[in-house]
Amino acid sequence: MSILDFFSSKPKFTSVTTPKTEVATERGARKYFKKLSHFTMPELCIELSHVRAAKYNLTSMPSGLNDFERTQALVADLNDKTLTICMVHFGKEIVIRVWQLDPRGTNTVIDRTDNVVAEQDLEPEQHGHELLYRLTEVFG
Repeated sequence: MSILDFFSSKPKFTSVTTPKTEVATERGARKYFKKLSHFTMPELCIELSHVRAAKYNLTSMPSGLNDFERTQALVADLNDKTLTICMVHFGKEIVIRVWQLDPRGTNTVIDRTDNVVAEQDLEPEQHGHELLYRLTEVFG
């Protein structure tokens, strides 16, 4: 990779098929937040779509007992990534306040809203945009 490739490289999005745990630690969460803060709006929408697709792929495929803990850790990480994206878009304070009132309910509303958006079979950027638009009711 040349120095020009480094400076002109496109953002690396979450893999929809092989996601990795990234935000399980405070350091990882800060690094992910910083990465997202440099994304354009279309890139943020694509990342959100990828995160949600990765979660769907993990939760819709049966996993063996050996993979259960690993899968649960990845799903938790993807939920945290979703909230982090919402923090970048809507603001940290509002997302934290809503989440603290009802953490499980917040994730459930995001999941249900994402399922409605997924029925539209949109391209990743449009999917993320529509999901953020609809989540304005929760965080707006």
